[in-house]
Amino acid sequence: MTSLKFELIAELKLFTRKKTNEKRQAKYLQACKTLKSRLVSQGKQAEAKEIWCLENALLAQNMYIKFINLLRREKFYKAWCLLEQCEITLGNLKRHFPQMLSQEVYLDFLYHQVPLWQEVFPYRIFNSTEFLEKKILCSTCKSPITPRKFCGHDKGEIYDGEICYRIIEDFEIVGFAMVKNPVNKYSVPFKTDENGKTVDHYDYKCIKMIIRELPTLFYWWEINKTFDWHRRIDFTETLPDDICPCGADRLFKDCCSSKPAILTPHIEIVPLRKC
Repeated sequence: MTSLKFELIAELKLFTRKKTNEKRQAKYLQACKTLKSRLVSQGKQAEAKEIWCLENALLAQNMYIKFINLLRREKFYKAWCLLEQCEITLGNLKRHFPQMLSQEVYLDFLYHQVPLWQEVFPYRIFNSTEFLEKKILCSTCKSPITPRKFCGHDKGEIYDGEICYRIIEDFEIVGFAMVKNPVNKYSVPFKTDENGKTVDHYDYKCIKMIIRELPTLFYWWEINKTFDWHRRIDFTETLPDDICPCGADRLFKDCCSSKPAILTPHIEIVPLRKC
């Protein structure tokens, strides 16, 4: 256990200098799986949890590196979806990973930067499916979960070297909605052209600016929010049924289209320090 544990920590400390390697990651994940199984069979739950923490920190790091690579290739929606997976992994980790080690393996950096990256994406409205959960199981013991029946395994806790979650085995869709804060951030609505082909109509200039201006994307930065006035003529390409650029979440034709000038949100990226 000690050998793999220290090998994983050493790998995590190379975060800013490494590239993703699928074979290398698969090797570590298989080693973690084998070791966790052995530790659980020996009744060493705490040690199995330690390996789970390091394993998922490695996954989060590699997701972030892949995210950066997708941004550089301007695969913005794919990058967004991967960033959500990274966010979920970090959320699972935060309550379990030792705080004194978080800075050494760059988790503090990821905790800080992932939500900021999400904020500079142009997606503001999302599709959302409303459903009624009919049958819920515990992932750890597969027992049914009801308001009157609880198996004793807490959601988000680590048991047998794995995180406990809820399995929705049966559900009924009851509605659809457009929301600002979805459960699933990947549900981004896109326009379609006359042939039914999906068209990415979003403006990624803020992301492109960050990629272009920062000396390295392994860099701490903050967001400074202000507002700027723009002439109406600057929005000739904004369609009447587009969301108004003022940020009010109303259609342009129902909001600022007739105004001579429009006050729009402005984001200033403030570089802090190299990671």
